[in-house]
Amino acid sequence: MKPFTQYIQEKVALYHSFYRDAVQAALDDATAKGWTWDDQDEMIMATSNHKPSVGKTTSWTMPVYKEKNGKTTEALLSVQIYGMENNKYELNHYIS
Repeated sequence: MKPFTQYIQEKVALYHSFYRDAVQAALDDATAKGWTWDDQDEMIMATSNHKPSVGKTTSWTMPVYKEKNGKTTEALLSVQIYGMENNKYELNHYIS
């Protein structure tokens, strides 16, 4: 089990000033954990989703892959970004 201080240091920022920063934070976190994805999937995600208006949430999932011991594991990166009243964006993401 990780010490609490290490867990807090690894935590991704929850609030972002720009929608693109929230998306990039989710992708950077997945990369840091060793996950990769097809560039085509990233392009589809980037062009088919729009930043949410105030009080709305934009959600998307994207297949991600990780190689370990010669085997490829496939999972989904799920991202939800909520448009807040203070013109910030709240990020929630996970890999399942």
